Amino acid sequence: MATKKAAPRKRKRKAPTAVRKRKYNKPKGFLNDLMNPTIAMNSAKSTASGAAGGVGAIVANKLIPATSGKFFKLIAAGVGGFGAAAFGFPHIGSGFTGGMIALTFNNGLMGDGEMEEEEFADEDSLSEMPLYLDAAGEPFVIEEDPQSGESYTRYLTEEEKSMVDF
Repeated sequence: MATKKAAPRKRKRKAPTAVRKRKYNKPKGFLNDLMNPTIAMNSAKSTASGAAGGVGAIVANKLIPATSGKFFKLIAAGVGGFGAAAFGFPHIGSGFTGGMIALTFNNGLMGDGEMEEEEFADEDSLSEMPLYLDAAGEPFVIEEDPQSGESYTRYLTEEEKSMVDF
């Protein structure tokens, strides 16, 4: 008896599945690279840390005696800024140093107060009435009537003209 050979098995065909599209990362705009939430958060933290250092400089400036010189304040600014940076707070250190330097030199870099005593104009010259010239070139002043408070023009006399250089 001859044995029959078994027929080859038919494979079940799978139903066709949808082909997944590959996602391509589309290049984003320049502003997305310039500012994203991480950059914004880090910038806010740096700004707040610098401001905290500036507030610390104000407090330290109040604690340092007024009789101490600029050199001592600069040393304090350097030590405070370096110390904060050494302990892992570089933004606080830079804010402290910048604040101390600004408070030390609040009158400018060389502002030692030497300009405060200078008089730039004679005290009497500021109180004089200004002279005006009319269309014919005659000098006059504008004065105020003490009783009514109204202003009026008064031409100078020959004597007043001789005393004024114009």
